[in-house]
Amino acid sequence: MAVFAPERVDAPVVERRKGGLLSVADVRDDPSGKWMYGLDWQPEHCGTAHLTSIDCVDGPAGAKVFDGAPVVLSKAFAAYKGVACDSFDMDRYRRMARVGLEFGEAEAVERYVALNILDGGTDLTPTTGTAVPLEVGLGIIEEWTAENYGGVPIVHADRLVTTLLDGADLLIRDPVNLRTVQGSLVANGAYRVANKAGERWLWATGQVLLVRGSIGEHDALDRAKNRHYALAERPWAIGVECFLVKVLVTTTGAPAVTASPVDKSAAHPGDVFTDPSVTNKAALATQRYVAAPNLPWQPGWYITVGTNKYTWDGTAWQDYVAPTQSGSTGGPFGSAFALPFRGVL
Repeated sequence: MAVFAPERVDAPVVERRKGGLLSVADVRDDPSGKWMYGLDWQPEHCGTAHLTSIDCVDGPAGAKVFDGAPVVLSKAFAAYKGVACDSFDMDRYRRMARVGLEFGEAEAVERYVALNILDGGTDLTPTTGTAVPLEVGLGIIEEWTAENYGGVPIVHADRLVTTLLDGADLLIRDPVNLRTVQGSLVANGAYRVANKAGERWLWATGQVLLVRGSIGEHDALDRAKNRHYALAERPWAIGVECFLVKVLVTTTGAPAVTASPVDKSAAHPGDVFTDPSVTNKAALATQRYVAAPNLPWQPGWYITVGTNKYTWDGTAWQDYVAPTQSGSTGGPFGSAFALPFRGVL
C-alpha cells in the first residue's frame, strides 16, 4: 500500500503589518540591560508658556508662574513567544520562536499599553459616560493638546476607530505615518479595551519612549516526554511624557469589545503566590498562569498558594504529592522532596 505525505516547504514570505505604536514612538535599542528596572527622564515640552505685561509698572510680587520640572518614570516588562514541539529539528523551532516574537511583539506591546497605561487616562468627555460624535471627540483632544503641550501629540486609536476616522476624511498620510489633518501623529494600535457596542475610546499622549533589549533565545529538552521547548523573549521599558487624556466617542454599528486577557507571568517551582485573585488551582487556570515554558516541570517541583501546593502535569495544575525515592522517604536534606526548591531535586 502506498503511503502519501505532504511535502514540507518553506513558509510563505509575510509582510509585517504597518502603522501602530512602534511606528510613531521613539523606539531605542539598548542591549546593556541597565534600564530593565525602569528608567526616567525629564521632558522639556510639557505645559504651555505664560503671559505677562511689559510696561513700566512693576508687576505684583509672585505674578509670574514657575512650573515644576516633571519626571517621567517608565515601566519595564517583557514580550515573549514560546513554542512547544517534538524534539526533532530544534533549530527550526528556535527560529519559529524568534520570528514569532519579531512579528508579534508590536501587538503585545500595544496590548500592554492599552491595559496598563491608556485605560487610566484623564477623561475629557463633556458628560461622563455619554459618547460624543467621532469628529467632536477628535476635536476635543486636539484642542486640549494644543493648549497643554508644545510638541506634536500622539492620538491613539484602535484599528476600527482609525478606519472610521479615515472614512470621515479626518486623517492624512505622510510618507511614513498616519496623521490627523492638524498634524497629530496617529498610533493605530491593537488597543483592546472593554467598550459597549457603538462606543470606543480615543486617547492622546505626549511622546512615548520605548527602550528594548536584545532578543534572548532559550530552549530545553524534556527527554522523558520527547518534548522540546523553544522560547524567544525581549525586555521592554516604556514611558509616556506630560499627559494622558481620553474621550468616549460614538461608533455606530461597532460591536462591544471585551478587553484582552492580561498575560500572566509564568509560574516557577517554589513560587509563593500573593495575587489575591489566585486562591486555588482553579483560580490558577482562570488567571492563565502556566509553568514557565523554558522549565520543563519535574515531579519534585511545586508552587504554593496559601497553604496549598500544586504541581504542573504539562497540561493543568494538580494537587501536589511529594514523590518518593526508591522507597526512601529521606534525601540529602531530610525531607528534601517537600521543599519549594528551584532546581532538580
